[in-house]
Amino acid sequence: MSIGKQQTSNRQVNALVIIDVQHDFIDGSLSLRKCPSKHNGEEVVPVINRLLDSIDFDVVVYTYDWHPSDHISFFDSLHLRSQFLTNDSIPLADLRPYSTAIFDIPGLARMEQVLWPAHCVQNTSGAELHSDLK
Repeated sequence: MSIGKQQTSNRQVNALVIIDVQHDFIDGSLSLRKCPSKHNGEEVVPVINRLLDSIDFDVVVYTYDWHPSDHISFFDSLHLRSQFLTNDSIPLADLRPYSTAIFDIPGLARMEQVLWPAHCVQNTSGAELHSDLK
């Protein structure tokens, strides 16, 4: 084997990536039922379980939305960064959950941020994968 040569593989790998099937998206603060579509997010759990039972995946990956309790995207954390709101942002008194705030934080790029309800906070039940998921 030569150092510096890239190796490639033609081996096919079957993978299933299960994205953010967490309580806060199923029945918590950002539940699909609360969205305009009114979908029941829990319906995806048996579908995923059937896939896992019927297909021999080489790799199964579960992802987590995983935030610290004071995350910049949380409406309830806005007071921690209100001094960084730009002049062209919606005024602090008028910001609500789902509003977009504009921040200019020293050392970071100017950014637009949707203000979400707190969700998938690290080490909370809302951040856990749905209990019926295999």
